Amino acid sequence: MAFTFELIPLVLLILFSYLTFVAYKKRQISKIGLIAWEIIWAGSITLILFHSFFNQFLYVLNFSRVFDLYTLLAFTFILFVVFYLFRRISQIESKIEEITRTLAFNKSLKEMKKIG
Repeated sequence: MAFTFELIPLVLLILFSYLTFVAYKKRQISKIGLIAWEIIWAGSITLILFHSFFNQFLYVLNFSRVFDLYTLLAFTFILFVVFYLFRRISQIESKIEEITRTLAFNKSLKEMKKIG
């Protein structure tokens, strides 16, 4: 039974790793994105395969179960991704606003030239 709970995430993580590589080949993500995601997938696979090894460190970190550590890591990762996306969206909004202002200004200049 425990093997099934390890096998399903392993298969999914290998699939995610493959899909990340395919996205890189299609030039949908950058090389840095590829490296970052592959490190995340490889780290997750390592945690699953060698969870008994990490049990030794759980006592030092005051975790009672491996699942607690996984949950904390997942929550931290999700917060990081949300913060990163927030920053990127803010940057994109600023660029869109700047482009819109430039286009509006250029349009008003063209209209003024037609009138005058």
